[in-house]
Amino acid sequence: MHRHIFLFLYYDSSYYKDIVHYGRLVLDHKKTLCKTNNIQKNWVVFFLVFVEELVLASLTVLSVPFLTPALRRHALPYVPATREQLDNIFNLLKQYSTKQRQHLIDLGSGDGRIVFEAIQQGFPRATGIEINRVLVYYARLKAYLSNQGKICQFKRANLWKHDLSKYDTIVLFGVDTMMEPLLKKLSKEITDESIVITCRYQFPIKFDCTLGEGIDAVWLYNSQTIRNQI
Repeated sequence: MHRHIFLFLYYDSSYYKDIVHYGRLVLDHKKTLCKTNNIQKNWVVFFLVFVEELVLASLTVLSVPFLTPALRRHALPYVPATREQLDNIFNLLKQYSTKQRQHLIDLGSGDGRIVFEAIQQGFPRATGIEINRVLVYYARLKAYLSNQGKICQFKRANLWKHDLSKYDTIVLFGVDTMMEPLLKKLSKEITDESIVITCRYQFPIKFDCTLGEGIDAVWLYNSQTIRNQI
């Protein structure tokens, strides 16, 4: 049972790898102590079993927020943006639009890194919406600690129900199955000044410009391009 839990909750992260490795060490250490110290065997077994179960329970609880998006239809799984992806987003925006953009929104903002980068790039305001409560609280705390709480806003919201008409720059890291439904939503809500940038996946229409390759590629669409092809 424990082996299956470890396999299910394994992530490409040094933090989770360390926890899994520690849990395995606990199991091995428990067996060794029980063989070499018969006097304290019962106490050692009880203590190590307790530690083992605590590690497994903690790992499960911490993993739930990152697993649940993958179980929802048209959901955005949490995959942090790389430095190259961030650079491509804002370099493409600068190349295409010389006008000062006023308000960026990141759909599925995760830990908030695109929102924070937007502020560093000169946006007066930036908002992130995320359905994962843990990630929203984390991003809010980070904004508070960096004294950016007034210009960075993080909301727990469903992107399908959130009004996108208030933003002139919309960024999203999409998944293949959600691109067409989201395109229809955008066509109804974006303003004439809106620019949409997609990452990893593009919309099934012609784009205005693109930058990067592979998983780091980003695509830009203005409002006219979107409306004319829907």
